[in-house]
Amino acid sequence: MNAMPLLLIFLPLITALLIYLIHRPWISALGFLCQGFLSIVLFFYTRFVQLTGTHDIVVGPWNKIIGIGLRNDSLSLSFLWLTLLFWWVLLAYIWSSRKEDYKFLFFFLFLEGTFMGLLQSNDLFNFFIFIDITTILSTILIIYEKDGYAIKSGVYYLLFNSVGMLFYQLGFIFLYSSMGTLNMSLLAERLALVPHSPLIRFSFLFFLVAVGVKSAVFPVYNWLPKAHSAAPSAVSALLSGLLVKSGLYAFLRIRTLFAFDFMNEFFFLLGLFSALSGVLFALSQKDLKQILAYHTVSQIGLIVMGLSQPNTLLYLGGITHLINHALFKALLFLCAGIIIHHYQKRRVTEIRGVFHTMPFVSLAMMIAMIAITGGFLTNGYISKSLFTYGLAEKSGWIRFLYQVINLGTMTSFIKIAQIFFGPALPDRRQINLGQWIAIGSLSFACLAIPWIYEPLWAGFGLHLPHISLFTPEKFLLYVVQGIMGVALVRWLMRNEPKLIRSIRHFQIGFGVSNGLMLFFLLLMIAAADLL
Repeated sequence: MNAMPLLLIFLPLITALLIYLIHRPWISALGFLCQGFLSIVLFFYTRFVQLTGTHDIVVGPWNKIIGIGLRNDSLSLSFLWLTLLFWWVLLAYIWSSRKEDYKFLFFFLFLEGTFMGLLQSNDLFNFFIFIDITTILSTILIIYEKDGYAIKSGVYYLLFNSVGMLFYQLGFIFLYSSMGTLNMSLLAERLALVPHSPLIRFSFLFFLVAVGVKSAVFPVYNWLPKAHSAAPSAVSALLSGLLVKSGLYAFLRIRTLFAFDFMNEFFFLLGLFSALSGVLFALSQKDLKQILAYHTVSQIGLIVMGLSQPNTLLYLGGITHLINHALFKALLFLCAGIIIHHYQKRRVTEIRGVFHTMPFVSLAMMIAMIAITGGFLTNGYISKSLFTYGLAEKSGWIRFLYQVINLGTMTSFIKIAQIFFGPALPDRRQINLGQWIAIGSLSFACLAIPWIYEPLWAGFGLHLPHISLFTPEKFLLYVVQGIMGVALVRWLMRNEPKLIRSIRHFQIGFGVSNGLMLFFLLLMIAAADLL
């Protein structure tokens, strides 16, 4: 069993190298063969870890203190399965157009192996190495089309995330000088036995700065809309649905490692501000992919709100929404990519007749839109219900702002919905089989999860309370939000305020973004002293 974690990392890496080196049309099919082998390995490995609880290994002949450690538990397994699902779906989606683009497939599959290594890392140094390689590979995929905007956005993404990871390096330098190891299992044991010195607290805060940048939380999320809107649609789906979650995964691991709870309320408020500002920026946009990108910021904010409250319903809501958001946001980006490709337009005010032109794509996109707004019989309804129950213990103004976020989300997607109406294009567009399988699979997942979420999540050690899939009160609230959303969209289309136009054209330069990163650190230092 010790070889299985290594297989999950090296199978995609070796496949990527073979595809690039052999460079023949038939060799690209190895990508699907690789996913099949990974599925078999992960299935048997999951059964093993479920029996043992955790699986901890050290690669090579070194001891645990300095060796390369890999560790898997229910959290890493859930992320590994999500990763595998994404690569199956996206490989099908890109197959028709990329099956002979060997360089793209090389970077695409190499990224899979690197990301699986990141999820299994049990020492802070190798976690850093995997994140850095993931960032570089993501940048290459963002700028792959080589147009000016994509190159500018990709370089911005690379540089800003690299600066953020400098804080991560400072964090593990401080921690190693105090604890003498970077192995997370040993660190957790030693940190529980020693008093929390200023150096340890500073290392914790430096880690959180880096995690905040990778997660794209307020106020260090400016890189995300640029990268997501510039990347090819399959890469946008990968970035928004999965790769940005690497920051949230690191957030969970760092919080578990240090076991500090004095920043819980700070991160709850940080998530709230991220969700509110993301919705506000999304409402101001007219570019379809920009709207979706800013809603990634907003939904990440909601997830951070949940993850900041361990051992509560909000925490369960955060974990659940993390998985659900990956599915419906990927579906939204994939559908948007098909629409933009066929219409050669990106502004929602210029695209019309999508439902009559591409009914299947429209239906899939509608499912994702209902899911992200927390509509009934979708996976989004489950996690949004958990948020509602968890926020019952919070103050009234927190619950009010949460409903404002939901209303803003509803309004944004009603704004997008105008693309479905109108006459069809003269030639009805068709999607290829791979795209049909990709968006069909994600649509099925969004509709199936509400019926099986209890046993599915329990398999990964997450026990959720039973949630009724329909209640009159929530249905009425959803309808009221929909009516208000329609009214807001009509008002915005007729009387767009100058503030909305200013927000849409608001840009933050690289220097200011780095200043905001330092402000983020100072904000956390102040919060650590005050809370």
